[in-house]
Amino acid sequence: MALLPRHSLLILLLALAVQAAAVPPPLQLGFYARSCPRAEAIVRRVVHRRAALDRSVLPALIRLYFHDCFVRGCDGSVLIDSTPGHPAEKDAPPNLTLRMLDVIDDVKSALEKACPGVVSCADIVALAARDAAAMAGRVRYQLPTGRRDGTVSSAAEVNLPSPSVSFAEALSAFRSIGLGVVDLTTLLGSHTMGFCHCGLIVNRLYSYNSTSQFDPTMDAGLRAVLRHRCPPHVVTTPQNESRDVIVPMNFVAPLGPFGLDNSFYPSVLAGRAVLQIDQELTSSGAARRIAAMFASRPGNFRRQFARSMVKLGGVNVLTGRQGEVLVASSAHGYGGGDGKLRVGFYKDSCPDAEATVRRIVAKAVHEDPTANAPLLRLHFHDCFVRGCEGSVLINSTKGNTAEKDAKPNHTLDAFDVIDDIKEALEKRCPGTVSCADILAIAARDAVSLATKVVTDGKWSKDGNLYEVETGRRDGRASSAKEAVKNLPDSFDGIRKLIKRFASKNLSLKDLAVLSGAHAIGKSHCPSIAKRLRNFTEHQDRDPTLDREYADRLRLRCRRPKDNTTELEMVPGSSTTFGTAYYGLVVKRRGLFHSDEALLRNDETERLVRLYRDSPEETFLRDFGVSMVNMGRVAVLTGNQGDIRKRCAFVN
Repeated sequence: MALLPRHSLLILLLALAVQAAAVPPPLQLGFYARSCPRAEAIVRRVVHRRAALDRSVLPALIRLYFHDCFVRGCDGSVLIDSTPGHPAEKDAPPNLTLRMLDVIDDVKSALEKACPGVVSCADIVALAARDAAAMAGRVRYQLPTGRRDGTVSSAAEVNLPSPSVSFAEALSAFRSIGLGVVDLTTLLGSHTMGFCHCGLIVNRLYSYNSTSQFDPTMDAGLRAVLRHRCPPHVVTTPQNESRDVIVPMNFVAPLGPFGLDNSFYPSVLAGRAVLQIDQELTSSGAARRIAAMFASRPGNFRRQFARSMVKLGGVNVLTGRQGEVLVASSAHGYGGGDGKLRVGFYKDSCPDAEATVRRIVAKAVHEDPTANAPLLRLHFHDCFVRGCEGSVLINSTKGNTAEKDAKPNHTLDAFDVIDDIKEALEKRCPGTVSCADILAIAARDAVSLATKVVTDGKWSKDGNLYEVETGRRDGRASSAKEAVKNLPDSFDGIRKLIKRFASKNLSLKDLAVLSGAHAIGKSHCPSIAKRLRNFTEHQDRDPTLDREYADRLRLRCRRPKDNTTELEMVPGSSTTFGTAYYGLVVKRRGLFHSDEALLRNDETERLVRLYRDSPEETFLRDFGVSMVNMGRVAVLTGNQGDIRKRCAFVN
């Protein structure tokens, strides 16, 4: 064999070196062993802590992993927020019900403190799903890491398999990302967890095709149960939207709706799959054989589920110098700009900030015991429009109607208390404390002062129901149209409520818990007029409202547009915060249609009954957690926004 000339050999070696450098490195086990040794332990700790409070975290994190990897690969792009004119993946219709994005935020925040700029959001999503699978069903596996974060996210690219696709279409979607029939059959096994909307299965029950009203492959017993839970008008009659319930994905799951096991497969083989895509497994000989094997061998299922999850985690990953390591997950926006929310944000810049807020709120509540509910409501109405950035306080100007003048906000009150707080803080610490933070702190103080166990000194040494994260900045815009579009309505059904809360990355639990704020305060006749008269074309009273209670309300609200008669949310207890509200909801005596709607979903109904029957401390702890979750919605921090000098006016 002839030897290459020295210069030719040098060129060849150089070319090979360049080619090797151009190939991104593979994922590897223990990628963070040196750069962030406790990375995986931190992820596991946060996931375990959140799952201890709410087991629905587990299927939600596994689902988030699927939805990330199926679009652009496992690059964390599902977490990126939309920007004006550019809707991101998370705002595509299939992703509107993604939940627990705040768990990823919590993990990212903890990792940024331990190892700034090291661990990617893409790896956090993958590790969190791995830990969720271990907690849900003892599915344990080692996961290679080293993913980098993508910087592009487009709603138009979301091409997730629909719940109603055929087996061939589902397999084609899986093959397009390098997965096969074994992976498809295995990963669908996670559908033993969680719930689904009736809207996803109504066609299987009532309008399957031109030759059959219902899907003939569905077990008759299951069909009867689902038809009872999902009546035919469930998604077609606006008046009955609240009856769009959520049903379990697997009615015979031994571990419950948040456990991961092989019980999905006997259900599929018996024609008892809830979703069309799941039942389609029996239409393929190969998939049916795999399902039969998993049905009788749970260990095989767990091992293959682990292998398929690892394989899914390798889809179109970015490594090496590709992509970035994002400083914030962009899932909630609470870590935007150059800063983050944190407890004690003003301890150096304005040490007396929270004490000043507390003093003025306490004075207002002492002078008017009904002032606590309006202060709490202000914070809600602020966060649900543009995020918790104080835009609800801005006055309208010529040519722009602001949020506070939108119809849902006409009965907002306590603006003067916020103005008094701002004036006092500007004297002590000029240009330091934002109006958005004043709203959050005042809401916490208002509900604390209305909670007996707190005021009796039996809850905390500082007299607070929960700690408030601060560091928000104030927004510069306020639009009445956005308020009308975003604020939950007293007539909302469960489907719309879930959608509204999900759009703010708030969970079913947050929905059930935060509805408990209706324990204090008052409303007016227009908010319930439709429940009392002309509810539908066929009956003049909302049938879900207790008849005796409805008759009493009719006597109080003789004129539907009467905006002066006050109605206590919890009769006889409008200034005491606690769990009495949940007892009324179960008795069908919740004032709003949206209160009764909580009984139209399995999980929210479970929580309503839990808080009714449990010691009050259970609800109070969860309320604090959910208020913190809400307080993170789309906040401005760091160099974003302003610190308004007067809350009603943009600087």
